[in-house]
Amino acid sequence: DARHMGRHQALVYKFNPFLNAVIGGRGSGKSSLIEFMRLALRQDRELPEALRKEHGKYTQTDAEGLLTAETKLQLVYRKGDRRYRLSWTARPQEASLQEWDDEHQAWRDQEGEIRSLFPAHIYSQKQIFELARDPQALLQIIDQDEAVEYEGYREAYRSHGHALRQCFQKQAEIGEKIAQETRLKGERNDAQRQIEQIENSGHKMVLENYRLRRQQLSAIEKLEQHWRERQDAFNEFIVSLPSVTIDDNLFKEHPEILNTLRSAQATWQEQYEKIVAVVEELGSWLNCWHEDKAKMDWMNALQKDLQGYEQLRVQLEAEGIDPQKYPLLLQRRSVIDGMLEGMARQRKALDDSEQQVHAVWAQARKNRKALTRRRKYFLEAALKDNPSIRIQIRPFGEEWESIEAQLRRILQTGERFNKDFEALEEIYTATDDNDESDPNENRVAALKARIQKARAGDATQVKDKRFADHLRQLPQESLSDLMLWFPEDRLDITFGPRNTKLSHGSPGQKTAALLAFILSHGNEPLLLDQPEDDLDNELIYQLIVKSLRENKPRRQLIVATHNANIVVNGDAEQIFPLLARGDQTWFEEGSLQSESLREKICEIMEGGEEAFRQRYKRIHLT
Repeated sequence: DARHMGRHQALVYKFNPFLNAVIGGRGSGKSSLIEFMRLALRQDRELPEALRKEHGKYTQTDAEGLLTAETKLQLVYRKGDRRYRLSWTARPQEASLQEWDDEHQAWRDQEGEIRSLFPAHIYSQKQIFELARDPQALLQIIDQDEAVEYEGYREAYRSHGHALRQCFQKQAEIGEKIAQETRLKGERNDAQRQIEQIENSGHKMVLENYRLRRQQLSAIEKLEQHWRERQDAFNEFIVSLPSVTIDDNLFKEHPEILNTLRSAQATWQEQYEKIVAVVEELGSWLNCWHEDKAKMDWMNALQKDLQGYEQLRVQLEAEGIDPQKYPLLLQRRSVIDGMLEGMARQRKALDDSEQQVHAVWAQARKNRKALTRRRKYFLEAALKDNPSIRIQIRPFGEEWESIEAQLRRILQTGERFNKDFEALEEIYTATDDNDESDPNENRVAALKARIQKARAGDATQVKDKRFADHLRQLPQESLSDLMLWFPEDRLDITFGPRNTKLSHGSPGQKTAALLAFILSHGNEPLLLDQPEDDLDNELIYQLIVKSLRENKPRRQLIVATHNANIVVNGDAEQIFPLLARGDQTWFEEGSLQSESLREKICEIMEGGEEAFRQRYKRIHLT
């Protein structure tokens, strides 16, 4: 139920495990078939930004799009002896995954991320053209290979970022505590001055005795309050107990139980009276306690010390001194001393956190350099037998324009502070490229060092003071991003016997070189949409046809093409001629052994007869 496919009945394409050729004239639906499979495989996210808008027509259901609201795509993907069905609907746009259950002969829902579980590589001619314009985009293709372990690198990167943010947050908290040291010392000095002022008045002993007596009196009053509360509770308990009598008439016929009950009641009453006596005794004892306390020497000492303090208070207040502050001042000084002692532990924790930051950065650096090594190993293995193209990796070798854009994003500068970024550019470009200790990494270190020094307040590191002010106001997340940031590796691509730079090649030469790379590695299904555009027949035969024949024993290939050489001399096992009839796409299928298919190849494809002659000669010569 796409707009031009499968409206009357569903179109079902059964692809051969080896080389499949989709042929047809312009507008027959070749590209649509490839792009629909891209949707089902969830590979649309990998399209270059320049092609996303154009690709929109393959997902739209309006008059400009190629879908209807009822469009449903289903792709069956076999892994080993298991079959999976990847479904995609146009409205709502969502994907689902099912696995075939042999026992129940039915599809059952499965969970999983389609893109990673069902790998495939899909390239249109326009994609390849965009890759030729920006060779750095090849890194995305390289990183898709399992040997590069890019997802593992990204997971480690996220882990390092989380660890750094935790360290910086801890450092900020510690910094806030340490920043209070000056204030605390000032408060302690002020408390100490007031303490000395009071103590130097010659009445320290009076104040200390008063403080002790107040503490003693508070403890005694608290205990007496406890006793009174318990006595009141006992009295309430006794009063709340009701009296119970026995009705003798109920037990006329059982005198033995009546006698037993009377005895038990007497025992209970006896115990109750004992409890009452104990409570009354407690009340008497409490009264005696107050009488005895009033006669103790301690009470005389208490009265003496309280009177001495009162006399001192009147005297000191006349001099403008509040003696009641003395115990509070002593307590505050003790608390501040404890906090100042804790500052040493905080500084130790800060040093430990700094060491942890350095350790995390070292791990991140190791992780990033390992990614470069794996990329190198991958390229060496993929291109060792390919004389058409050479790709060399320059670690951290991105051009300054890209680096500047990344730094501006991390530092949140927008288009401001151009003079400071010019100074950073000079640092980056002035480093000696002949330095054997990895010059590109040295450039990165120099850039970061200048930025960090400027943030720390080194005026010699900035051209515009506002740049330093801006750096100091950055959130901690920006600092962790800067520490973990490394420029991308640069790809130096050459092709041909003279090692011609890719940037110097013609459109056809660039396409040929990148196709050589795409066809040089991987075992996943490969889908190509008209890769021969911009190539002459010699390049098509020398590069694409030979590569397809070498690839198809190890991977499934689906090629939409209008070039007969690819179909005929590539020895396609399955051919799908697409025809547009009545605004709908129809197709046949067959092999080169089918006479009707050979005729259609000659009718539809330019150079079909010549391609068959070349194939005939090649087969007979070999």
